[in-house]
Amino acid sequence: MKSLGAQLQTNSRVRCPRCHGRGSNDGRALERVTDAETGEVLASGCPQCWSDEMPCKAHKCYRCDGSGLVCPTCCGDRFVYLDVRPGHPQFGEALRCRTCCPGNDVDSTRERTAIRGYLLKHPKDAVLP
Repeated sequence: MKSLGAQLQTNSRVRCPRCHGRGSNDGRALERVTDAETGEVLASGCPQCWSDEMPCKAHKCYRCDGSGLVCPTCCGDRFVYLDVRPGHPQFGEALRCRTCCPGNDVDSTRERTAIRGYLLKHPKDAVLP
């Protein structure tokens, strides 16, 4: 599995904070171990995950849906907090993210568009140091 999110810098706003851009945080369950001399696979990990570009349904990250990328506005939380002073009626109130959740459902097309837009505006985030 090769995820674009894993190739981004660690402080990028579109890199999933839960799986760190890998699409899954199941770790050892996904590792493929091979013998360095013979090339024989000693531990295959999850065969379904290794056959696809993204993790299988059992191993994918629930926050980024296995893509490793999240909405740059809410970082995959689906909620945002207004930057207002204490005493304001909406202080501390969680509001649905307008970028990826225009109604009550997540709009994956809008989220992908926001991710693409963010990476175009911030090309240094897409380049590893």
